[in-house]
Amino acid sequence: MKQDIHPKYEEITANCSCGNEIKVRSTLGKDINLDVCSACHPFYTG
Repeated sequence: MKQDIHPKYEEITANCSCGNEIKVRSTLGKDINLDVCSACHPFYTG
């Protein structure tokens, strides 16, 4: 891979409105807020 052309890939926190916090890796560089996640989505059965 070429050096110094790829964005930083770092760990961020995805905060859900239900209070669940999920650690993910992203090039976004800042924490994100979610409306629903697998813990509170009404149709998620997994």
